[in-house]
Amino acid sequence: MIETVKKFVAGQKIGLVATPTTINTRLYGDNVITPGENGKRKVEEIIRQVIDGAPAEKLAPELKIEIEKLKSRGADKVILGCSELSIIGEFINLDYTIDPVVLTVREVLK
Repeated sequence: MIETVKKFVAGQKIGLVATPTTINTRLYGDNVITPGENGKRKVEEIIRQVIDGAPAEKLAPELKIEIEKLKSRGADKVILGCSELSIIGEFINLDYTIDPVVLTVREVLK
């Protein structure tokens, strides 16, 4: 899944919203734009709320703010780097977000 995403975003500046652990693994490379400390905490809080069953459509505006911050810092595309964020992804209408789950499914179905 990660390799599929990396091919799709090759040559572009990418942002990543994910847990601090995922960000720290540098799965998507070293030159990835990530949230600041407050943003990382906010994204992690959103992920925990998804796990706890909070409605995705209510969490989407908060995640969208963090994604837009990465775009404003130069990201061409922003990866939803945790499967919990994929649940929210359908409620975020930004043409520069990448959902690795959706992208991988599309590749498999080609």
